[in-house]
Amino acid sequence: MEEMDNRLKGIINQKNILQLRENNGNQLANRQMDKPLPTTNLPEPCFVSREDEKMDILELLTKEENDGACVDPKVIPIVGMGGLGKTALAQQVYHHDRVANYFDVKAWVCVSDDFDVLAITKKILDTIKTNGNLSCEGKDLDWLHEKLNQHLARKKFLVVLDDVWNENYGNWTILMKPFQSGAKGSKIIVTTRNFRVAEIARADPILSNHCRKMLV
Repeated sequence: MEEMDNRLKGIINQKNILQLRENNGNQLANRQMDKPLPTTNLPEPCFVSREDEKMDILELLTKEENDGACVDPKVIPIVGMGGLGKTALAQQVYHHDRVANYFDVKAWVCVSDDFDVLAITKKILDTIKTNGNLSCEGKDLDWLHEKLNQHLARKKFLVVLDDVWNENYGNWTILMKPFQSGAKGSKIIVTTRNFRVAEIARADPILSNHCRKMLV
């Protein structure tokens, strides 16, 4: 009994560290409360102890690819618990001069728990489209994919998908279809709390310093 009690205490302690919550049917409501505002505005100027991580991501973003046969953009997942500054870190690199000078077009989408491929595609197209007369209202996914493909063709792009929860590989592959028309060196940043999301994107996650310490 004493051994079982100690094991339960250890599990509870790990639950608190990982900020896990009991699923009482209100999981969606809890996620909605945590949903970040869809903004790319920079956080406060004070950005303590994240400079090394920022420089690592900038290096990945602006590094020239050696694989001439690669058609898919490189995915860079930033993984960590809520409140660790994943979005703030992505904002820092999104607005950096090196990024502005390297990419032809950029787009930022706040995804959260509702991984609606049509809505996400529409937001990206709304951000990068050069023709102000192009309306996306009422269009189906095939039309949106075709137009996004045309706008990204032969361009080096950066797309940020902020706060992704999707664990459905089929949805991910559908979303990625138009991105294959982009130029070599295009990148996609994904911020997420879920390691499974990085696995679906087939990319090595970037961990915050706090997460590295927990895994040691």
